[in-house]
Amino acid sequence: MSKPVVLGYDQSPVSDLALEWAAQAALDRVVPLEIVVCWDPPATNIGAGMGVGVDTQVIAELRDEAEKFLATAIEKASGLAPDLSVRGEVMVSGAAAALVERSKSASMVVVGSHGRGGFAGLLLGSVSRQVAAHARCPVAVIREPAKVGAKAVIVGVDGSAPSVKALDFAFDYASRRHLTLHVMHAWEVPPIGTLSVTPTIKPQEILDDIKGAEVRATSEVLAGHAEDYPDVKVVQEVVHGSAVHELAAASKDAALVVVGSRGRGGFLGLLLGSVSHGVVHHAKSPVVVVH
Repeated sequence: MSKPVVLGYDQSPVSDLALEWAAQAALDRVVPLEIVVCWDPPATNIGAGMGVGVDTQVIAELRDEAEKFLATAIEKASGLAPDLSVRGEVMVSGAAAALVERSKSASMVVVGSHGRGGFAGLLLGSVSRQVAAHARCPVAVIREPAKVGAKAVIVGVDGSAPSVKALDFAFDYASRRHLTLHVMHAWEVPPIGTLSVTPTIKPQEILDDIKGAEVRATSEVLAGHAEDYPDVKVVQEVVHGSAVHELAAASKDAALVVVGSRGRGGFLGLLLGSVSHGVVHHAKSPVVVVH
């Protein structure tokens, strides 16, 4: 059976946006959409010496609310894509733990960037961060819809294994959605104070050498992909600056930004864990983090 697209849902406005995105992603891949609604039973103190118990009425209300959320989500998804296979489950669990577990058998997990909040909140901001960090499959984090008419997928690359997987995902997505692929490689130079010796060549020569090395590294990563996806127009860009800043800025006009979960590390590391988190927080389009 094809691995489903798994959606974490809590009926917040941003999770409704995530639902629309997830339904389209599942439809594109011809796989089922699996909607997960999570809730945690609250503990209540029932008196000194009596330990901690639970209010059965509150439990019943939370369970009923979660069931209603799920029914609403399935109805919305079916309305958006009548031909889509949609199923769902209510889970008594923390949302992050449940979605990370489901990621082991999913093609993708989709979450809103933040949820309703409060003790009954099902997808908090911390949840999207935890799922993006620990999932075993690509994670789409939806903060706001892509700009109407957006024609490009932005992917950050640095030659690391996760960024190569991000490139695979981005090519596939661009091909399915008939979009241009914008391959971006950002690079930075360490502060001069971190150098152990005085440079014997001019700063501009250093910059030119580093830029040349980065251009070659990016070209090597792209080798072979263009042959596999001849329908995808590719634009390659090597920029001097912060990866988070450059990718977030490019996201304003993008249909999607794709990043690897972690990068190469070192002063030339371009897609570190902090970068993927930074892009998720600051991008103006949906973001996919690929592991």
